[in-house]
Amino acid sequence: MAGELLNLIRIQRYGLVGGPARRDQEKEGVARAMLDAYLPLTNNFSRGDMLAQALESPLGPERRSGNNLRGSVHGRSSQFGQHG
Repeated sequence: MAGELLNLIRIQRYGLVGGPARRDQEKEGVARAMLDAYLPLTNNFSRGDMLAQALESPLGPERRSGNNLRGSVHGRSSQFGQHG
């Protein structure tokens, strides 16, 4: 997979027991679980193929811009009632 990009995205709840700041502590574990779920679905990619990774919790977008309400890059919830 030379020169390829794998982008795994997962919608997550903003709040956690202990507060949303725990997202920063848990993002590596969440990323590991996502990759663990993905790897059995492919036969040409392994952890050894990864050159780098960038992890972001729902707090990242909110820190960059106050318009990203509760970490939503769309400024809204992911609930269907919010889709127009």
